Amino acid sequence: MSTSVHERVSGGCACGKVRYETSGTFAFSLQCHCRKCQRATGTGHAPAFAVEVEKTRLAGPVKYYGHVSDSGTATRTGFCSACGSPIVSVTERFPERFYFLAATLDDTSGFEPEFAVFADQSPPWDPVPEKLKSWLAFDQADAPVAMASATASVITTTRTTTRRSWFHGGSA
Repeated sequence: MSTSVHERVSGGCACGKVRYETSGTFAFSLQCHCRKCQRATGTGHAPAFAVEVEKTRLAGPVKYYGHVSDSGTATRTGFCSACGSPIVSVTERFPERFYFLAATLDDTSGFEPEFAVFADQSPPWDPVPEKLKSWLAFDQADAPVAMASATASVITTTRTTTRRSWFHGGSA
């Protein structure tokens, strides 16, 4: 999914008490198959997108659960304290980004994941789509993400990265 610099994107929880709005471009969109995301969403993966904290307004009764992610990074997952809907994640590694779950968008029709991470943890009943490039950890996905974020005002992630031993699926 991509947004132009001036497009506003909004979303929130099931009961409407937590709301967010962002005016910046999406850094990237993904499917995360780590166990933390599986448990937080109750499914085999978390479709999500990253936005800059400073260009995003998040309001409402968000309660955070802190834990260590599969990559070893301290992570906080935010839920609506009224209805329990998972909304957002933040990490110590990338404190400048919010990671919102795609299902929280007011209009989900434009969401399309650009890649998948923690592909090796994908359950057999929820495999990573073959069309997505996938990595075994989030750290390994940072190179193409950083390239895309630095070179485009409307993100269309470049998929021209060097094939490495950690690469799984898709074509380089």
